[in-house]
Amino acid sequence: MADDTDKESKTEEPTEKKISDAVEKGNVPRSRELSIFASLLGILAA
Repeated sequence: MADDTDKESKTEEPTEKKISDAVEKGNVPRSRELSIFASLLGILAA
């Protein structure tokens, strides 16, 4: 189906509705460095 295609083969940018639906589902990109930084900050603050 259309959702099974590779990201490289997609020619259009995602629509605002697709993005907002993904955010509602909790499917948002997160940086690994951000979570590591937050963990270190929490340890240092304790």
